[in-house]
Amino acid sequence: MRAVLEGLDRSGPRTVPAMARARLVTRQHIQTILNELLERKLVETQERERRALRRYKVEVSEKDLARTAESLREIRSMFNSRERGRRSMLRAGLGTWISKPAIVP
Repeated sequence: MRAVLEGLDRSGPRTVPAMARARLVTRQHIQTILNELLERKLVETQERERRALRRYKVEVSEKDLARTAESLREIRSMFNSRERGRRSMLRAGLGTWISKPAIVP
């Protein structure tokens, strides 16, 4: 699902068959993913004038962006606190077994 959203973001509005060709999957597979994204209101359709082919584009609300940014900040904070704990253990000599391989006679 994420790859389809990233592809739309990178390439702009595209038809389902074009997305399927780019990802080397079936049109039905892409359509299933897009139907779910449509239900979640993460993409919208655009009707083409000359033909009845639909194109999809990514539409992300400010609220969704803010929620994603907050999640990323929390993940970064958790990672940084774990990394600080690991470094302090190494300085105290508690984690030397991690940094030095055991010598077996």
